[in-house]
Amino acid sequence: MTISVTNGNNAIRIVGGAKNITVKNCILLSSGLTNSSNRTIYINGTSSTGGPIQNVLIENNEISNSYDGIYFSGPSASNSNHDNIVRGNLIGTTNSQLGHYGMYSTNESNLTIEKNEIQNITSGANDVCGVYLSGGDNTVTVSGNNIHNISYTGASTFKVYGVYSSSSSPLSTNHSVLNNMVYDLRAATATATSTTYNTVGMYFGTGNDNKIYFNSVSIAGKQGSSSAASYALYNNDTANAIVDNIFSNVSPGDTGKDYAIDRKSTRL
Repeated sequence: MTISVTNGNNAIRIVGGAKNITVKNCILLSSGLTNSSNRTIYINGTSSTGGPIQNVLIENNEISNSYDGIYFSGPSASNSNHDNIVRGNLIGTTNSQLGHYGMYSTNESNLTIEKNEIQNITSGANDVCGVYLSGGDNTVTVSGNNIHNISYTGASTFKVYGVYSSSSSPLSTNHSVLNNMVYDLRAATATATSTTYNTVGMYFGTGNDNKIYFNSVSIAGKQGSSSAASYALYNNDTANAIVDNIFSNVSPGDTGKDYAIDRKSTRL
């Protein structure tokens, strides 16, 4: 089945209180990359629409032509969406891109994001990211995904991320980020200041007890036109466990410094 939106925001929208829903084997397109309301699949469990959403399976779909590919939003950190699965999808296609996030979640618990191909995300006007875990997320598993071909093409201070786990309040905590491949991230024209960065393969802000195991992250090529840094891993939490990963950063031609790892964790 193909669902293509030409004058609207969401190919599929699931609202609060819904449960036990499967979206499988579909081609899903929203109506363009630049409208921030365009989310190909929008899982909206805000309190005004009926409460948390649970037991949704999104599997084996093609998801593209949107600002955000899949967007999960629960009512609150204490009343979150829960037990949802995103598995085996092609998020962003060769012929139809995304313009912001491949996958975004906030106020989700026991969310599984596994075995997806997340690619072809590009913008000249905002940050871009493969998987973004925001405040209020708890116990999210990001496993076995290929995250690549993500680029910022403008000349401002916007950033490129493969995986981002927020430090906003309430915290984004207790995640397992396992066996993912992150590569082909580019911000060649970005002009971030020297105290910040342009490109980060995996970013972990202040949280609690995240497990970062068996990932391969490669940053290569020019990453900005200023003295800002780039990182394969940026870890800002002393409680995260970082085990048996490969982090590589080979970015010739940069003015800024390029790091494989920046860490505060004592468990590396």
